[in-house]
Amino acid sequence: MFECNSSKYEYVNYTAVTALTKGQLVAVNDVFGFPIKDLAIGETGIIITKCEAKAKKNETVAIPSGSAVYYNSANSNIDLTATGDLVGASRDSSLAADTHVVINFDGFSAFLKA
Repeated sequence: MFECNSSKYEYVNYTAVTALTKGQLVAVNDVFGFPIKDLAIGETGIIITKCEAKAKKNETVAIPSGSAVYYNSANSNIDLTATGDLVGASRDSSLAADTHVVINFDGFSAFLKA
């Protein structure tokens, strides 16, 4: 789950085809993002595609500042495992026991790397 920490962000408008929860990672064509509020099926809302964000992380992994971070869909969290979806880079270091990490979320990262 993601939460935008900044009033400056980039976004796309999106009409939900399935119900979405605030902060849930979603692919919108060629970009990843997350809604700023819950969206019901058929509801149009903002999907943030780029911002400084607080993200839930794997609580067994320390994440150094500047590391590429990936979304692990099986655990719904951020880690360093490249088998997940690349969603940006850590802005701050986090200890293994930390529950969250601040990242520079970039929904285009995975697609640019491909």
